[in-house]
Amino acid sequence: MFKQSSALGATVGPLFTETFTLLPLLLLSVSYTAYQFKRLDESIGGLLQQWPKWANAVPYVAIYPVVLITVKRSNDLISQNVGSSVLLTRTGLQLASSIFYSLLFPSKLLLLATPALLHTVLYNVHSPHPSALALLNSTLSLHNYLIHARQESITGYISVLENTKDHFRVLRCDHSLLGGNWLQIPHGAKYTSKAGEPIFAVFAMLEAVRLVDSPAPGKSSDAQPDQKTALVIGLGIGTTPAALIAHSINTTIVEIDPVVYRYANLYFDFPKNHTMVVEDAITFVEKAQGPESGHPKYDYIVHDVFTGGAEPVDLFTHEFLTGLHNLLKPDGAIAINYAGDLLHPTFPRILATINAIFPTCRLYRENPASTTSSSTDFTNMVIFCLKTPSQTLTFRQPIEADYLGSYVRRESLMPRYEVDVESGVLEGGGKGGFRGGAEVNALWKNRTAELAKWQKKSAVAHWGIMRRVITDFVWENW
Repeated sequence: MFKQSSALGATVGPLFTETFTLLPLLLLSVSYTAYQFKRLDESIGGLLQQWPKWANAVPYVAIYPVVLITVKRSNDLISQNVGSSVLLTRTGLQLASSIFYSLLFPSKLLLLATPALLHTVLYNVHSPHPSALALLNSTLSLHNYLIHARQESITGYISVLENTKDHFRVLRCDHSLLGGNWLQIPHGAKYTSKAGEPIFAVFAMLEAVRLVDSPAPGKSSDAQPDQKTALVIGLGIGTTPAALIAHSINTTIVEIDPVVYRYANLYFDFPKNHTMVVEDAITFVEKAQGPESGHPKYDYIVHDVFTGGAEPVDLFTHEFLTGLHNLLKPDGAIAINYAGDLLHPTFPRILATINAIFPTCRLYRENPASTTSSSTDFTNMVIFCLKTPSQTLTFRQPIEADYLGSYVRRESLMPRYEVDVESGVLEGGGKGGFRGGAEVNALWKNRTAELAKWQKKSAVAHWGIMRRVITDFVWENW
């Protein structure tokens, strides 16, 4: 059924698939539980039948907290260890479930499932073993694609995908791309990039945080680069931190997923001279701003955590962004990457939160806005902010060294397409504008449920965009 995912879409597809996969399993489980309760009643002489009618529900109510605890503990165990062994993969867990149910329902009819099990083990391209990957690549090669490596991990299904025709390589996480590089010089240009050649302009634009003019008198954004420090939240393939390192900036990267970090090193030539922290960003920021931490402050912070079609809501709360504010030097600047729908209610809330903490900001989109009327406006954008209040935020003009010998950086480093959020073009964003946003409209960590619900619509839009970026065949075959 996965081959019909494009026709069914991101909303109907899961319902259709799980109707034929999860639902039968669920009905079977419920039936088995009822059957066991009936056997229990018979074994104790029909005692349950002698109870008052309301008391018949007592065993079912009593087992409910056991089920809840089991589900929570299982989710925690799987999410913390997914991909660490063949068993803790999607295919492995499905096979384990099959064995478990076979033990619950022993029958000679189960022998009929033997061919399906053998096919899963030997020929299912989703199976986590080298022969399955080789089989998959033999098929993908017909469409000019190649998978170098793949592994399920704590943030999703991670894979390194290469287009052998157009010569680019990307890092995939579930149904989104964390970044990518050109493997050959595009457009026939003659240059030698010192930090990889990104295929997405937004990552080059994030590097413009270096170009933000300092609000402190007598200081410039390019003074004494060897003494400057940067903090990058979210690694991807390492496009932005690699550029900061190339500019001799002492760079610390916080990335929650060790597989993402490993693949960035193995397949995207991520430089070694950096400080790496494999940890949840919330935990890192909380510890770093502690009174006895002695943690240094940063000249630049880059916040780049988009994945899976939506931003991690907890990394856009007032509390987390306040932590980043505290880690900036007084004359520091922050660049926040946000991918979403400008016309969606989520975005004004995010802007209000940012502006409640960082009073001076400017917003740029990756590409110019469409001139045709539409109910959606999904785009990559970067919000640049100063820690210290200022009349305005300005950029110095880049010099040749800023481009690192890169064609894409020469075209995209300097932000171009500014969004005038004070003009009321954003739905729901008119009150107070971008500057001077009220904290009452900010996103707090105990009030993220509504935003998470809104993000489902944005994730569906992103799903459609990804299907246009890379052919359906690749997505459907992992």
